[in-house]
Amino acid sequence: MVSQRWIDYYNNFELYLSTSDLDFRANAGRQFHILATLCEQAQQTVNSALQVFLQKQFVSRQIISQELFRSQINESIERWKSNTLNSFLHPIQLIRITNQGNQLINSFHNFHYRLDQSSGQLIPVSANYSTCSCVRSSACRIHMGIFVYNWTIFDFVELFRIPNFFTGCFLVESLLESTLECFYDHQ
Repeated sequence: MVSQRWIDYYNNFELYLSTSDLDFRANAGRQFHILATLCEQAQQTVNSALQVFLQKQFVSRQIISQELFRSQINESIERWKSNTLNSFLHPIQLIRITNQGNQLINSFHNFHYRLDQSSGQLIPVSANYSTCSCVRSSACRIHMGIFVYNWTIFDFVELFRIPNFFTGCFLVESLLESTLECFYDHQ
């Protein structure tokens, strides 16, 4: 599980950090909050489904062989796994479809604002990640890293790329594409 202390650390950190949208430190608080929410939801879904499953009884009109009994129990367990997974994924899919289908603008990653010089108004402009446009696909993503501002070129420079940890148009999408391998010791 992701602790609230860990989330708070990164949420407080980003208040004092003026950095690239692709910087891990600017995204981590939101990413970990989503991850913690997904973990909590998964735990609740499994616990509820398990409680229902354990209340069921196995009844047969006739004596069955041990082999048939095992087969039916295994089939019941596999059906439970599938139904539980679908119960967990359905609300996530609904959120994903709603975000993309309604072209919802989030405050961080799928749109930026450009100042129209003639009118003085801020115009929303779709974000692009590499060659992928958030208007066309919610799955646009790019690696996060650690960035510093280079005053010589007036831009952010990547110091370190975080392997398979992404940001993109929608944080849920990019988090689901991330492997989180950077948090595990490979030795």
